[in-house]
Amino acid sequence: MGWNEVRESWEQVAQGASDGKVELKDQLICVLGDVAYEVGVECPEFKLGGEKVAGQIRVTNIYLREEDVRAQSCPATST
Repeated sequence: MGWNEVRESWEQVAQGASDGKVELKDQLICVLGDVAYEVGVECPEFKLGGEKVAGQIRVTNIYLREEDVRAQSCPATST
C-alpha cells in the first residue's frame, strides 16, 4: 500500500487535528547499497475534535538513492 491509497484518510485527520506531535521510538535503520529501510514505533499525540488522542503505530519507511538524491517512500503502517 502506498501514499495514493492512504492520502485521503491522512488529509481528513489533518484537517480536524491540532496541537500534534509524533515521536519515533525503537528506531532501527539498515542500509543496503542504494536502499535503506527504517522501522520503529511512532507515538502520535494530538487533539481531534477537542479530544486528546494518543497511540502507537509500527512503521516501516523505505529509502532509495536516486541520482545522488535520497527519496523517501510513503510509510507503510500497521497497528
